[in-house]
Amino acid sequence: MAQYLAAHFECRFAMSSASHWVLAQLEKHSFGIEILPENEQFAPDDPRSKKPWSWDLDGILCNGDSLILDGYRFDSSFYTEAQSLKVKTIRVIDSLQHVPPCDAIITQLLFDHEEVRRVVEVNQMWTGLDGFIVRPEFTDLVGAHSEFEYDTFIYVTTQESWDFYQTFIDELSDQSVLAVTNRRFEALCKNVGWFPVRDVQAEKLAALMNSSRIAVLPASTIGIEFLIATGRKPYVRPLATNQQEAFLRMVEAGFWLDGATDGARIPTEVHTAPSLEAFPLHRFISWFND
Repeated sequence: MAQYLAAHFECRFAMSSASHWVLAQLEKHSFGIEILPENEQFAPDDPRSKKPWSWDLDGILCNGDSLILDGYRFDSSFYTEAQSLKVKTIRVIDSLQHVPPCDAIITQLLFDHEEVRRVVEVNQMWTGLDGFIVRPEFTDLVGAHSEFEYDTFIYVTTQESWDFYQTFIDELSDQSVLAVTNRRFEALCKNVGWFPVRDVQAEKLAALMNSSRIAVLPASTIGIEFLIATGRKPYVRPLATNQQEAFLRMVEAGFWLDGATDGARIPTEVHTAPSLEAFPLHRFISWFND
C-alpha cells in the first residue's frame, strides 16, 4: 500500500523492530522509519495482545498527516490523540470484533459497507467488495502461466502453521514439497523431506507459489494475492482466531478452498477484481488529500 501511496505522499513507517531485510526494503523505496520504544507484538490469540501499546504520537505526526494502524494493540487512545493533532486514522482490520474508533477502515474481507457502519462509525471504508490490496509483485503475475516445478507449496512461518502442516507429512512424503519458512522451522522442514527456503522476497515468493500445483496457505491476505494473480484457489486453513472470519466469508463466497482440489478455478469476477491501483482517484487518493 505504501508503494502505491508513495506516488502522492511521503510515507514513513513506525515500528517496534525491523529485520535487515525490512530495513533494506524501506531504504529501497525511500521510506522513512521510526523505531518505537515498545518492542512486543503478539499473535492475536495471545492474551497479551489485548495490552495497549504505550507510545506517544506527538513528535512523530504533524497536522494533516494520515496514520495507518495495522496491529492488535492499538486502543481508542490512538484515535483520541490523533484527533488532537488533527491527524486522520485509518485502521487495517481482519475482523469486525471490537474495532476501535477511527476515520476510515481498510479490510480485505467481503464486508458490506452498512455492515461495517453497524459496528463502527467511519466516514470512509475500503473493503474486499470494493477491491483488493495486491502487492505489485503479485499483480505482475496476472495472466502468467507456469509449468509446475513442485507438487505443493507450503507457507510455514508460525508454530500454529507448523502444527497444522504436520498433518500433511504422510500424504506428501513422496512428493515434491517446497516450504517457505523462517529460520526457526527450517530444520523441521528438512526433517520431513521438504525443501525449505527462508527470507524470500515478494517477487520470488509469488513466482514460487505460481510454479506449484497446490499452494497451502494461512487464511490471510497472501491467499487473496495468490488467488487474484494466478487464477487458482489456494488450499487455505485459518490458523488463528483473527483468520476464522476471513476464512468463513471467503469459503462461503466460493473464493477459497477447504480441500486441496487440483485445477480449481476462481470465479471470473474475482480474477478481475480491482487492486487499489484500479480504484478511481476520488475514492482513495483524494480522501487522503481532503
